[in-house]
Amino acid sequence: FQLESDRQRFIAGRSVLRQLLSVYQNIPVGDLVLRNDRNRKPYLENADISFNLTAAGNKILLAFRRQNAKLRIGVDLEKVGLGEDVRSIAGHYHTPPERALAFEAASSNTFFKLWARREALLQAAGVCQTEEMVAMDVGMRGQHVPLSGEGPYYIYSFRLNRGYVGSVAVEGGHGILRFFKWIAR
Repeated sequence: FQLESDRQRFIAGRSVLRQLLSVYQNIPVGDLVLRNDRNRKPYLENADISFNLTAAGNKILLAFRRQNAKLRIGVDLEKVGLGEDVRSIAGHYHTPPERALAFEAASSNTFFKLWARREALLQAAGVCQTEEMVAMDVGMRGQHVPLSGEGPYYIYSFRLNRGYVGSVAVEGGHGILRFFKWIAR
């Protein structure tokens, strides 16, 4: 980790993840066996649950799928307005329709929403950015996005407090989303 704050956030995220997995699976925290797949995406060994976690700024976002757990889930959270060169990044990683949406917007919210949607999809699929992924239009509304040999994925987007946008990508279509706020004490 380059920054101590990033390391602390990672530790906090993994701690909360392990506590919630313990509750959801009715397994003591110490007995949980977390592994990483070939793309370094964590999974719980011998369990019927899929999950993903991400962090931005001082926020941590976790997603769990307990029904149809063999189907994947991915999340991304972005802090809006960090001064990135939006045009340059969008020109490289977004499709022409997405670039048009991002450039037309008066603020960078649209860019970050598109970015969060794409990253959530990549997290769900457990893959890195590829030419195929760059060419895929993730759009601005929940929609089915097919991936070769997988999916389709449905992408939900939302605001999380001021200054943050997030997305959840769910393999196999619609699901029920529930949001909970965890405040560290």
